[in-house]
Amino acid sequence: RTRMVLQELGPTFVKLGQLLSTRPDLLPEDFITEFSRLQDQVEPFPAEQAIERVEHELGRSIDEVFGSFEREPRASGSIGQVHDATLRDGREVIVKVQRPGIEAVVRGDMDLLGWLAERAEAVPDLRVFRPKAILEEFHRAMQQEMDYVSEASNTAKFYDALADRPGVRSAQVHWDYTTSS
Repeated sequence: RTRMVLQELGPTFVKLGQLLSTRPDLLPEDFITEFSRLQDQVEPFPAEQAIERVEHELGRSIDEVFGSFEREPRASGSIGQVHDATLRDGREVIVKVQRPGIEAVVRGDMDLLGWLAERAEAVPDLRVFRPKAILEEFHRAMQQEMDYVSEASNTAKFYDALADRPGVRSAQVHWDYTTSS
């Protein structure tokens, strides 16, 4: 039930559940098992919304940019989802698209979690867990995950580091098609 509540509360709480699923030092095994299901069971958002977001971000229609764009996402997560596509020149790419309105949702959720962390700090038995410090770390991680340019930069560094290694492939960033969201 707790997992389903986190799913109902939305992306920020799904991400929090995902984080908690890696903390057997904080939660009992049955919670860890259930929260682990949040890692791969996130409902995708409609392809029309993904296409609209891509067109807005790139300032061009999807057909001007891509030779093909798969409407069914390859994967979806709490922050966004990825679609297979081909560029007009035939190169196969993966397009990562943020959920519509995610920035405002996360901002509101962080306000609520901040309020809860403040209340938890006032309870001696909970203060030892340092809820405000944990929330600050979680907030930084969320901001970093939502910054697709930063993620692309890390991917490009990884690509460059592995470019000369035989038998190893890495994603190549196409900067002309990269935006922050």
